[in-house]
Amino acid sequence: MNHLLEELVIHECSFPRDFLQLYNSTNVENVSEALTVLLHAFMFEVNFVPKCNDDNVSSNSMPENWKTSGVFKIKYSHKTCPDVSCWMTCVPLYSTLVVHGAIDNTKDYGSTSTELQIDSYIQGKNDIDFTKPFDFFQNIKKLSRHFKDEFCFPVLALLHESVGYKNMFGLSGLLTELKISILRLLPVKDVISLSAVNKDFNKLVNSSVLWKFLYQRDFGHGILDDSTESDEKNTWKMRYKKEYLKKRRRSTNHPPLYHPYHMPVFFPVGPDYNVDLNIGLDPAVQQAFPMLRRRFPSSYTYDPFFPMRPPPFGRFF
Repeated sequence: MNHLLEELVIHECSFPRDFLQLYNSTNVENVSEALTVLLHAFMFEVNFVPKCNDDNVSSNSMPENWKTSGVFKIKYSHKTCPDVSCWMTCVPLYSTLVVHGAIDNTKDYGSTSTELQIDSYIQGKNDIDFTKPFDFFQNIKKLSRHFKDEFCFPVLALLHESVGYKNMFGLSGLLTELKISILRLLPVKDVISLSAVNKDFNKLVNSSVLWKFLYQRDFGHGILDDSTESDEKNTWKMRYKKEYLKKRRRSTNHPPLYHPYHMPVFFPVGPDYNVDLNIGLDPAVQQAFPMLRRRFPSSYTYDPFFPMRPPPFGRFF
């Protein structure tokens, strides 16, 4: 099965038989035409079909009048919505090929465009043999991924929007169970941002099942009571909002509280409780009143403001 699939898709080193027939039937004269033919083949891979006056359009040839005055313009329709059509317009600007897509309808459903650097996908500038696509095409896998993601799928989404179809690819095209599984892995800010994408995501983001899971994931189980779920003020989304605001208030730095008022202290507080009473006393007074003399020296933790005078007959008299 994979072998059969590979034969229908353009690869780096091999080209399908249909593409070779398509390329050989086109008189390619420059690099812009060669790149446009390759993009036309990529449109076939996404199930786009050329739409013109001739109903028997083959994938082995380019449509009529596809190049006029250096501009390449092809009209397509898709197999999922054949009643509407779109245009692919390729305009070469120096070394860049600008590809523009729009819906062929009176209403404005938007448009899409992408720019391709020709030198990135075609090697060689001079003396290119355009009859051998194997020699000058390069980075085909990169070109296929870029062109389909930036042009083919957005144009297909515009076609589906014009006929009122639901998206069939991308995140919007997944099943509801898969969408919820993806939303469970996202941060809450991204979940809320997805609610503004479309109505389906808005309805899905407001689901009680999703917010119950997010509440348990971020804040633990807590009190899980579903009896009052019908109350709008007690939904899981509102519970998450309350817990989130509490957590944010707890994490903010509050200003320090003012200390209560205290009476100022007028007397110095310190080691002056160990004051030596012999400071400044006359030796005669010390002899007359021996009780004023200390038996032990002062503590070395207190340094007086002026030097002490030693007693005349020794400290221990």
